[in-house]
Formats: sequence, structure tokens, C-alpha cells
Amino acid sequence: LLTTLIFVNVAQGLYPLLIAKTSTADIDLQQATPESLESLGRSGLIRLWHNLPAGTLLNDDGAYYRGTLMKTGPLHQTSSFITHNLFPPRNCNLWLGKFIESSGEGQNVFKPLTALTATSESRRGNMVHARDFCVRQANSRIDRRPCFLLDYSDGRSKNSFPWCGMRDELRMVRP
Repeated sequence: LLTTLIFVNVAQGLYPLLIAKTSTADIDLQQATPESLESLGRSGLIRLWHNLPAGTLLNDDGAYYRGTLMKTGPLHQTSSFITHNLFPPRNCNLWLGKFIESSGEGQNVFKPLTALTATSESRRGNMVHARDFCVRQANSRIDRRPCFLLDYSDGRSKNSFPWCGMRDELRMVRP
């Protein structure tokens, strides 16, 4: 079911590329906010993503990237439910973003339900780091242009099914 929902979501995202007339030229990426990007709608966001460079993600100390789920597309509520209710590890209820280390490894960051003792997941402050992935620059499966690939199936990650088959592709809106 999860795989089917993800496939349908991706397929619905590709169709507007053929018919959309949304212009992304009006967006000042240096001033962009999640809300201003969301106003582009799903087809506009997809067009923007196709035009963005891979950029640079890694620095010497690693970095935390706050995540925002865009409220666009017919399955955004399903995506939100999966992200905040099924994807978090036990005793967590909210996905906050990603932490990417200079080594090319990363973890998703979650808000714990309560102040917990240390578990098998890494705890840093008031956040839980889990659902490991490896980061590398690769060509996108969608448009064959460079992107940052977050690979949840890499041998160094310890993800169980269905998360072990996930793959995220990122491009930089602004440094």
C-alpha cells in the first residue's frame, strides 16, 4: 500500500510537467519561504525542482536542515500522515527535518513524545536522530540531472522494511 501511494504521488507529480503553464520566474529564491514556494502549487514546485542545481549540502561540521511538508497535490494529507505517524521511530510523533554529517551519512530528526531515556536511536538535545541514510551526489531518476541522493538502502544504514527501500532526491533552493 505504501509503495502504491508513493508511486501514485510521484506519477501525479510528473503529469503536470506536460501541461502546466506555471511560471517560476517570479520567485526570488534568496527571499523564498516555504509559504511562497507552496504558492506555486504542485506543478510549479516540480518545474522549479527541475531547474534547480544540486548545490552543496555538506560542510565540515555537518548541518541540520529543518523540514517542511508542502501542502500541495492530492495526496499531501496522506504524505503528512505517513511522515508524522508511520515514519517516526517508536516514542516519537513528529518529523522535524534531517541532519547531514560531513562524512556523507545522515539521519532524520524527530520530536520525542516525552522526555525519554536513551534508546537505540541517537538522542541529541530534545530531538531523536533515526532512519539513517547515506548522502552522495548522483543523477536523478526523474530527469537524469545532478541531485543529492539520500539512500536509505545503503549497507551502513540500519533501516527495516519499508524504509530500507526509500530514496530521497534533493536540490538546493538557496545556500
